[in-house]
Amino acid sequence: MRRSRFELTICLLALLLCGFSLGSAAQEKGKMTLTTQSSKARGFFEQGLVKYDRARAKDASALFQQALEADPNFAMAHLFRGLAGDSVPHIRKAAEMIEKVAEPERLFILSWKAQTDSQLLKAAEHMEQAVKLLPADARLRMRLAVLYNATNRRDEAVAELKRAIESDPKFAPIYNLLGQIHITAGDFPQAIEARETYARLLPDEAEPYQALAHTYQQKQQFDKAVEYYTRALKINPDYINVYRRRGDAKFFSGDIAGARADYRAGLERAKGADRPGLLFAAAFTYVHQGEIDEGAKYYEQAITIAEAEKEHVMISSGWDALGRSYLEAGRLIEASNAYRKGYEASRRAPDYSETDKLLWEGRYRHARGRILARLGEFDAAMEHAEWIRLELQKAGNPNPAYMKSYHYMVGYILVEKRDFKAALEHLKQANTEDVFIKLLMARAHAGLNDRANAAKLMSEIAGYTLGSVPSSIARPEALRWLSQNKTAP
Repeated sequence: MRRSRFELTICLLALLLCGFSLGSAAQEKGKMTLTTQSSKARGFFEQGLVKYDRARAKDASALFQQALEADPNFAMAHLFRGLAGDSVPHIRKAAEMIEKVAEPERLFILSWKAQTDSQLLKAAEHMEQAVKLLPADARLRMRLAVLYNATNRRDEAVAELKRAIESDPKFAPIYNLLGQIHITAGDFPQAIEARETYARLLPDEAEPYQALAHTYQQKQQFDKAVEYYTRALKINPDYINVYRRRGDAKFFSGDIAGARADYRAGLERAKGADRPGLLFAAAFTYVHQGEIDEGAKYYEQAITIAEAEKEHVMISSGWDALGRSYLEAGRLIEASNAYRKGYEASRRAPDYSETDKLLWEGRYRHARGRILARLGEFDAAMEHAEWIRLELQKAGNPNPAYMKSYHYMVGYILVEKRDFKAALEHLKQANTEDVFIKLLMARAHAGLNDRANAAKLMSEIAGYTLGSVPSSIARPEALRWLSQNKTAP
């Protein structure tokens, strides 16, 4: 779980692909060209894009590195080496070379640099300009669709993907993204259709089957999900994330022992930085059952590995996850200690930019505010919220998710203060698709004796099918509430 994985939107963008036709003839056909004088570097880069198109990031990363060895000034090789290997320094290195590349290439690199700096709106603006220059390039349109979707412009994202399909109906990653967008809209039939097309185009790859399985999992068809996850593992037994997701499918179907067996099987194959995600998953199962101390053991194992691997985001994220688990269990001293360790880890990270450090300070203040709210120190909690609001105001054009996080924090404080009506006004401006935000909204509706809306939200939470820090906390509370109020999930 590296730098590009600590936000759900960054995780999606890093997995998607934007390949290019190479050579001077490509520009004449409306496709992007690349700036390098080395035919050897071009060859390695082209091979890397083929691997990247098939979601084989590790193989692609090695080929992009070979391209760089053949031409250290190859800007796009730096960029894709960064994307395939989650290496922010490579992305920033590409941005240093933009004066020497063609305009569409420059805009593409600037878009990724803006994203790295958490400027998603600016990233989208760069891609809009690139698409105007090369409207027939399906890959550029897909990249623009990703950014539209990440900035809550779903209809525009779908329209861009349809144009991309018209340009290149055999470019498989388009259908994967289209499936994801349909999932977030709750349109599972179209999501399944899109991802079945994805699998038909790449029948010998594991990734399309795991994506299709993931769709069935979110539809709560767990047997079907396990079937496709198993098919993916037959193609690639070393696809570590599939052990994690198959385990999640088993867990949410009630097979806790089977879930933990899958996590163990993944851990037997995983090495280094691939291990923490599985340890997190095991932790979720214990936190979900109220066994916080047992869950903490797995979080701490993940943090220890991250320390050894110098995975600074994972270190901070691990302490953040543990702090949140302690906080919602009412263990405020342990929560405070864990959050403090996460913040201190972010200060030590040598590859963190000032923007990164500011982000983690904001996260720490967010956590401090929630702890103070649980203690009844509402004025002190709101001081932290006000600091976040002012920093966002100074930023001018930040990632919209950060403003949603501010509203989440204020909503949390107001729920604890039992000012439920005001809390709902803020929570409606937060990320209402987040399972924990739904829980806060459900608590507020219940506090207002609005049982119908509380039950609706609690049922949605109970139907959540993905292992995560928020779901490990929110789902058991929702299940308890539904049981106590004699409401079926």
